[in-house]
Amino acid sequence: MTAPSSDRPGLVARYTHFAVDRPRAVLAVLLISAGLLLWYGAGIGVRSNIEALFPDNTPAVLAAQRARTILPSSNQMTIVFGSPSRQQNRRLAQAFCERAEKLPEVASVDCRRDIDFFRRNATLFLSTDELKDIEKRAVKSVKEAVARNMLGAGFEGGGAPAGDDFDDEDEDDEFGDDDEDEEPTAAAAQKPGAQKPPAKTPKQPEAPKDAAKAEKGFTGMLDDEALAKKLGASHDIREWVESDDGSVLGVKLFPRVSPSDVDASARFTKKIEGILASLKPQSFHPKMLHSMHGDYNEVAKEVENLRSSLVLTTFLALFGIIMVQLLAYRRLRALLLLFVPLIVGVAWTMAFARLSVGSLNMVTAFVFAILFGLGTDFGVYTLSRYFEYRSQGANPRDTLIAIMPELWLALRTAAITTAAAFLALVALDFRGFSQFGLLAGVGVLLALVATIAVIPPLAVVLHQMWPEKDVPAARADGLRWIGLFASPKLARLALLGAIVLAVVSVFSAQHIGFETNLRKLRTPPKKSTKKAKATQTSATHRLGYKYRSKAAKGRAKTPILVIADTMENAGAVHAYLQAHRDRLTRMTSFVSIHTFVPSGQAEKIAAAQRIRNTIVAKIDAMGPEDKKEAERALEMLSPKAFSANDLPDFVRKRFLDVDGKIGRYVLIYANGNLADAGSVKEVIAQLGMFEANGKKFRATASYFILAEADNVVRKEGPIAVLLAALAVLLVIGVHFRSLRMVATAFVPLVLGFIVFLGLMHGLGMELNLFSITVLPSIFGIAIDGTVHIVHRANERIPGEDLRLVLQRVAGAAWIAALTTVVGFGALIFQDNPGMQSIASTAALGILVVCTLANVWAGSLLALAPSEDSASGVTPV
Repeated sequence: MTAPSSDRPGLVARYTHFAVDRPRAVLAVLLISAGLLLWYGAGIGVRSNIEALFPDNTPAVLAAQRARTILPSSNQMTIVFGSPSRQQNRRLAQAFCERAEKLPEVASVDCRRDIDFFRRNATLFLSTDELKDIEKRAVKSVKEAVARNMLGAGFEGGGAPAGDDFDDEDEDDEFGDDDEDEEPTAAAAQKPGAQKPPAKTPKQPEAPKDAAKAEKGFTGMLDDEALAKKLGASHDIREWVESDDGSVLGVKLFPRVSPSDVDASARFTKKIEGILASLKPQSFHPKMLHSMHGDYNEVAKEVENLRSSLVLTTFLALFGIIMVQLLAYRRLRALLLLFVPLIVGVAWTMAFARLSVGSLNMVTAFVFAILFGLGTDFGVYTLSRYFEYRSQGANPRDTLIAIMPELWLALRTAAITTAAAFLALVALDFRGFSQFGLLAGVGVLLALVATIAVIPPLAVVLHQMWPEKDVPAARADGLRWIGLFASPKLARLALLGAIVLAVVSVFSAQHIGFETNLRKLRTPPKKSTKKAKATQTSATHRLGYKYRSKAAKGRAKTPILVIADTMENAGAVHAYLQAHRDRLTRMTSFVSIHTFVPSGQAEKIAAAQRIRNTIVAKIDAMGPEDKKEAERALEMLSPKAFSANDLPDFVRKRFLDVDGKIGRYVLIYANGNLADAGSVKEVIAQLGMFEANGKKFRATASYFILAEADNVVRKEGPIAVLLAALAVLLVIGVHFRSLRMVATAFVPLVLGFIVFLGLMHGLGMELNLFSITVLPSIFGIAIDGTVHIVHRANERIPGEDLRLVLQRVAGAAWIAALTTVVGFGALIFQDNPGMQSIASTAALGILVVCTLANVWAGSLLALAPSEDSASGVTPV
């Protein structure tokens, strides 16, 4: 091959001449500026608030923001304590609450409750029908209690009563024995010498076998457990939220920070852990355990795991890329020529990221690890052409002057197609797409510029410091098996296979599943290698399960909030939920200030007074046991009318807003898996918005954002893929300006992508909120190889073998694809299943689409050779 003329016009040609003539000065300027930009870019933060992934006008975001301006707290964290001692559990809980409530992040603490208020006013929480029934039973119970006492004292051995303390004969008639005595058995009557039956004696009334269970107390009054149910299943009116045996106790904290703000959640969680550590729980009881539950703890742990493994992921990506390049080139010089431009490009991108978006989000945090794989692609193609020329005996300076301008044409198109696929995502609302697309797209372009800028002076400096012998021709042979598809016979078979695979894959791809359960995508707890720690972790998990099943009874979920603006409107919402309880199947329970302030108090107070008078009139005539039960009932029969402001603090604090107003919202507890977007959508459909008393009310919950994310990604995911495909098509159309060449590059790409989707379903892989972001990227990444193949084939000089072109260029494309796969694939070592799904989806997609697209593009070239280069592209 003869080297093209080095005097081709263009900016790249002029820069290359300048850089190879003054290599040390140019390289020093590049490295110093990159170091300064790296220092600046390293200061970029990570904005880990999940809401930051959505536009500010997203309904779920607006509702959450409005809730935060009204409510001091809407979410909860539960701390569970467990030991064999009820007393020590309470002591530790009380000590913890005293410290926790002093934290500025804590709006309120639900610890030990003053429930005497509700015991005294229990009758006000009954319906009028229930009170009428109790009044009837009270009269009967009083008479039975007096009768038991009188009969027990006045009868001796079945004889006549010693006295009669009944007030009138009616009571004698009611409680006396009107039944006849039992007849003697037939055997006794027929027995010789049998005595006559004894004279009839009054029969003593038989007390109920279990009066307490039968009547729920002396007069059927509500006990604490029944009262709690009456007030709402999600708000037990108990002094402590603990199991029946007292071995497990829970304390609820209501923080001011939102669990969606993972940075604040992590800091708050560490403060709580610090308080627990300072209390030394084992000093209260040797077997004392404690655990933390709720969104705060889960989110904080997840983010901590993500961040701790981010550095590891980046280093693994670099290590993997180094190993691929060593296997491919087997020389240290090649690594330097690849990685110095890569580091420069990443430094530029970090500075751009800080300048443009200010901070990274949970999706873009891993973009730099991915750019390490993408950024080496341009270096790989450059080195491939560099070694091709060097193998013919050309020196480094002449080689660089010759190849850089012509390489720029293909590299530019490849970079723009990849960048366009990413930048097309900027038009989308979901910032997980748009910001990732912006940084990845600009990062690819900067990686290209860094490659063109750094390699010429660096290659010359390395040659000056470390002279290189001639490069063997075998070093530039590339991937020989792809060269086989230059045969028209094999090319026809390959294209026929492409059509068959694509048709089959179209039907298969339609059935790809979409995982909506974020619980499956969250980072699981780390397994400890130490047996003692593993046992402790297992014990705390069991403790949490025991609390949910025995103490909280499954009611420890974050509530849905309905902002009603006024207490009256909250009452309308309360009434609506009460009236439609049977229809709202996704609602477990609900609570508002109206739950604790019953209606019709005057009427109920009058009924309670009548019942009290009935008991007081006869209490002195009762026996010890009945009198004790009656006195307990009297404690609940002196209610006084009250309003919301008279409620105990532990209730009032739950319904106080930031303005000091009370009762302006309603809390709803939903059932089902609230980490599953499909389940959340069902909850929103029933409880997200409703009309009560002629007004519309919107509900919000921290987990509602899952449904928003699912909707946005499902809607914008296919659009993102389409935009990426159109962007790629537009760029290669402008570059090649030939329908045949565009079709040769683009059709194999589309067919390869379809086969990849079909293969995903065949392997049982599913898409999710994380992995779907990879699909547009695959389009932009996979086109690189076909662009280079078509471009290089179009540049062939007369007589040049297409087979050698295919195996050399496709060989470089294969190495470039592997480095990109390594960049994405490093995420497989994350503990987070969402990140792992990105790795597996990207690795499969890039390998399959790149390989098939390159093979099928080469097959098309073999059957329909590309047009003369004069009709193709022009230099810059």
